[in-house]
Amino acid sequence: MEYADSGTLKNYLKENFECLTWNDKYNLAYQLTSAVSCLHNERIVHRDLHSGNVLVHQNTIKLSDFGLSKRIESSSNTKTKFFGVIPYVDPKRFKKSDIYSVGVLFWEISSGQPPFAAEEYDIDLALEISQGQCWDIEPDNRSTINQVLERLKAIITKTTENHQTELNLQSTLTDKQNFNPINIDTSNINNSLHGEMSQIIENFDKMNTKEMVYTTLTNEVISSEKNLNKIVNDIVKYIFQMVNEGKDTKTIKYILNYFNDNKINSKEIYDWLLINQNNSDFIFLLGYFNYLGIETSKDRKKAFNLFIKVPEQNHILTQYYVGLCYQVGYGTCGYFYFYGIGISVNYQKAFELYQQAANLGHCIAQYNLADMYEYGKGIEKDINQAIYWYDKSAKQGYQRAQNKLEKLRKNN
Repeated sequence: MEYADSGTLKNYLKENFECLTWNDKYNLAYQLTSAVSCLHNERIVHRDLHSGNVLVHQNTIKLSDFGLSKRIESSSNTKTKFFGVIPYVDPKRFKKSDIYSVGVLFWEISSGQPPFAAEEYDIDLALEISQGQCWDIEPDNRSTINQVLERLKAIITKTTENHQTELNLQSTLTDKQNFNPINIDTSNINNSLHGEMSQIIENFDKMNTKEMVYTTLTNEVISSEKNLNKIVNDIVKYIFQMVNEGKDTKTIKYILNYFNDNKINSKEIYDWLLINQNNSDFIFLLGYFNYLGIETSKDRKKAFNLFIKVPEQNHILTQYYVGLCYQVGYGTCGYFYFYGIGISVNYQKAFELYQQAANLGHCIAQYNLADMYEYGKGIEKDINQAIYWYDKSAKQGYQRAQNKLEKLRKNN
């Protein structure tokens, strides 16, 4: 990393602020904006701008600490922790978060202190909407970095021209009237610069802190909730597809491959499910995690107890797994009762649950129901009913049912 003789911007302002003119402050703001503009023009977002990682070398701004930076195209796959929950975030929000940080740094450059320097940096320290465009609560309403850059250029150009006019006037008066330049009031130049910068960061120190933090966090939570709802729903759809394709429901590799292929963090999903049990899919999926031992110890009795809590009577996957529980005794109902997993083996209960799921069109439940008819488990043996349900399952493409059907028809 390149050496920075003045250290961080925070230290630089602390040691040199009293000596800085408004022109110096504008130059720092302009350099900062230019540096961020270069990143954004290359479609890179920094995402961690603050005065502790902006460096100053020979009065020149240098950006550092790119550990969180990312190309804008790939930002949609980035997961950000928000109170232990992973939300998928819109890429444009990352870009606009740099704008927000630049606005905060403008404040620090102009005042010499970080915002709310006298307050603790905790959840109560919140930021509200200011008049400055950089802090608009809605990211899409914030200026782009290039717009901020152009505004700074315009202000600097304007004040430079005014300053030149003042100098020309001073020269004329000195030459023609032998006027003492000390008496010329040049403070309006600094006042102009001060006023322009103040307008950019107007009211930042007067914000109602709690309101914005609540609004910001609420918006992020809503966005995260929507993303996680979709992820969980997609996982459940995949499990349904996997079961319908006849893949081994007791094998963990298929779902782990799905997580890996879709860049899903199973630990974060599991943690989220623990506090979101108000939906049939969410309850089922938490049971499924316990059933296979995903991010928790394998506990099929607990899985069974979760499955039977699902309020939706026509939830096909739950019916299927409850059937598995009853068949095998895990708690995957029919399956669990059948094998006595987590509960006593109960073929009759397993049959009832498979029947419910089979009536809803679940091909594997239809296969399992046919199997019970074929061997007389939980119901009187009935080859015709076995053929009927194997046929139902086979017509949905379940290969094991097709094989069974061919064998039964050949032997009967």
